[in-house]
Amino acid sequence: MSLSAGHTFLIPIKLGYKDHLWIVLFDPDASGNTIIANVTTEMALSDLTVRLAPEDHPFICRPSVIFYAEACIANVSDIEKAVNAGIGEYKEPISQTLLNKVREGIINSPHTKIKIQDYYK
Repeated sequence: MSLSAGHTFLIPIKLGYKDHLWIVLFDPDASGNTIIANVTTEMALSDLTVRLAPEDHPFICRPSVIFYAEACIANVSDIEKAVNAGIGEYKEPISQTLLNKVREGIINSPHTKIKIQDYYK
């Protein structure tokens, strides 16, 4: 599979942690890099810039948010290698409408790292 904007995958935030749903926010650049962001359960102190509900994606089963503080630049070939090695798995893509909303949140969230905002611009 060749990852592009809107594709999703499950992979732990760090080895040994619970799998999270990650979203590929842009088509990869010439080097294969893109921005990815994960979905996490909504909690009392969550960043509410983009809130998600079960109807937004089949994997989401409770109120959730995009965790912009953990958004990062990733190489799609590294993600594909991890999935092929059994560390993660591909999931259904998100809608274009939701993708646009998540992208806007990169700038709107007070928790997005400057490095990610600059890459987005």
